[in-house]
Amino acid sequence: MFKVVLILIFFAAPLLADGGAAKPEAKAAEPSPMELATDHYNQGLKSRDKAWKYEQRAAADKKLQDRHENLAKAEKEYKKVIEQQLAATALNADFHESFSSLGYAYRKVGEYVAALKAYDRALELAPNYVEAIEYRAEAYLGLGRLSEAKAAYETLFLRDPQPAAQLLAACRGWGTAPPAGVDSEVVAEFVLWIEAKEATAREMTGANESGQEQW
Repeated sequence: MFKVVLILIFFAAPLLADGGAAKPEAKAAEPSPMELATDHYNQGLKSRDKAWKYEQRAAADKKLQDRHENLAKAEKEYKKVIEQQLAATALNADFHESFSSLGYAYRKVGEYVAALKAYDRALELAPNYVEAIEYRAEAYLGLGRLSEAKAAYETLFLRDPQPAAQLLAACRGWGTAPPAGVDSEVVAEFVLWIEAKEATAREMTGANESGQEQW
């Protein structure tokens, strides 16, 4: 009988050690600063997309009051973008996409100086990032820095025709409705430059199309 008791104790000991007491739950790993930065960046993009939807509604609104309300909602979302991208860049100072998105949101709410600072940082980190080149040029337009906007167009035209075309369209919009107080000769000269670049772009497009093989 004594031997039986000893045997039971011997086999029960490991069972008690392994399963007899609850183990502390493993703690989930804390997200890294890079992961948190990415999360803030993505949240900012969601707010940007909401802002775009409000802008689309505003463009379709027939009533002036409705248009103003949707534009106000869009601006509110852009301010959320700014908050999220500031948080992202504080966690990851090398996040060039986030700096570019920050610049975009600043520009959309009319804070052109802050936009330029963000775009400059994005292009310090990624000099060939065409999105930042294009949008920084649009900020230049907002500040009336036309020579710099022109230089950015020339850079984009050689690298990527699509953002170059988008920038040229923005330039055309500026020339059609220039800010108050801009000298008429400056506007006229800029419009002539736009027309010349539009003509060159059409020629390039026509040459590319005629050079394609016909099947």
